[in-house]
Amino acid sequence: MRKKILLLTFIILITLTSCNYQDSKLSDNQDTQIDTSNVVEEFKIFLKSLSSKDFHSSGIALQKLKELKGDNKLVNDNLCREYIKLYNEIQYSQEFFDTEQYKDKGSILKENGYIELNTPGGEWGITHQPEFLVETFSEIVSDGFKKYLEIENKFMNEPTSIDGYMAIPWNELSSRIINCEKFLEKHMDYPEAERVKRIMDIYIKEYTTSSGMMLQFLFKEMILTPEAQNSYENFISSYPHSHYYKLIKGYYEILENNDFMLNDQAKEFLRENEIDISWFDAGI
Repeated sequence: MRKKILLLTFIILITLTSCNYQDSKLSDNQDTQIDTSNVVEEFKIFLKSLSSKDFHSSGIALQKLKELKGDNKLVNDNLCREYIKLYNEIQYSQEFFDTEQYKDKGSILKENGYIELNTPGGEWGITHQPEFLVETFSEIVSDGFKKYLEIENKFMNEPTSIDGYMAIPWNELSSRIINCEKFLEKHMDYPEAERVKRIMDIYIKEYTTSSGMMLQFLFKEMILTPEAQNSYENFISSYPHSHYYKLIKGYYEILENNDFMLNDQAKEFLRENEIDISWFDAGI
């Protein structure tokens, strides 16, 4: 009988301890939720105390973000979004000067996420540092926000064309289109989705018209270049589930049936698919 009483007492104690632990754990979680929900607001208030006219504000804001970041990557996403707003405001609020105000300040600028910009007219200013946002935030943000940063970084720092010439391989351009599509499939609820959609629209226009016929077609004959032909063939075979599969396949088949020469049928096909062909119309 005594053993049964002791066993029953032991079971009751274990049960009570477990309940207290669960209550404590729930309380801790609630506190954590409250804290993290206030973190972003705290950061917003802090950012208001900084001046977008001073590039040093970027470094100060970044230090504060590092203090506030935690294990919740979605909260970290929002902290980074607020930081990026200030980061961009600082860059665009800096005026160009005919003095050398920024010259030889490379290391200080770099610490704050910028680099020197020297215009052809001899003016000095600042611009964003390539890879800065990706390298700074990749480890603390969600996978979706990281993908956005990578898409944005390529768009801003690795232009598809320079001075009327394609600056990246055709297959690289098609890969960028697919990366944008994948982002939108998974993260259409992200605030950055609309931005990614605009970037993708620019890419698909360049992929089908190159923002100028001299990039995609040999200027005199208006013939699709071999590299572009190969890229279209690769797109058709590699991305059958792409939203743009029917567009690229149909466009390619029209060109193929015309010895890869641009004709009115090809242009009309692009118009029907809401692709801006103003460059073609202006050149022919």
